Amino acid sequence: MAVMTFGFEEGKDIKDNSFPKFKGETNKTYVFGYAWDVGNEIFRAATGHFAQAAKKGWQCLSDPKKGTKEICCTYDYVGNEPKTKVGCVLVMYKTDEDQKITGIGEVLSWTFSPKTFQQLRKIYLEHGLVDIVATCSDSKYQTFTFVPKKTSAWTTEEKIKQHVKSKAAKVYEQLPKMLYTKMSLSEIKEHLGIASAGDSDASTGLSLDAIANSIPE
Repeated sequence: MAVMTFGFEEGKDIKDNSFPKFKGETNKTYVFGYAWDVGNEIFRAATGHFAQAAKKGWQCLSDPKKGTKEICCTYDYVGNEPKTKVGCVLVMYKTDEDQKITGIGEVLSWTFSPKTFQQLRKIYLEHGLVDIVATCSDSKYQTFTFVPKKTSAWTTEEKIKQHVKSKAAKVYEQLPKMLYTKMSLSEIKEHLGIASAGDSDASTGLSLDAIANSIPE
């Protein structure tokens, strides 16, 4: 499956993967905003696999629209069940003890589960693209509670906005690589230890509805 870009309303391969990523620590609270004015859409999503034995991950090549399954899904290995990841770029804020914003911190990429995406989508539908107060309750499983603020602080001053955009645009282009690496069928077979007898790159889009509706309320 190809990487799909989308916003809340809708549903390049990069070699360098050196940009820092956001990861919550248990019992820590963060305040962040979405860098929503730097790419075509706010979020990117991809479905893929992680083969534990090979310690490699890749985009899924199966095509649900055509009803076809490739070796990445049919071969017997730990990780053959495809999983979806969602990613975006965050503007992290410096805050005081009361989570009042005191300045702009780092610009980070963030990859997370469809369940987390659904939580964020519910906030958007009610409040729009506001900043978020996020408290991490479990660092291992990256479990958060989210509380919306009233505004998007980084967009209120043009000088700050341009500074954030210049940094965020570079991170945004890294998101596909941070979700799943795009590999050919022969490359996947090689990592799985299977003799290659041809090559295919079946791919499909990933709809927002498919992500949001797959998670129980």
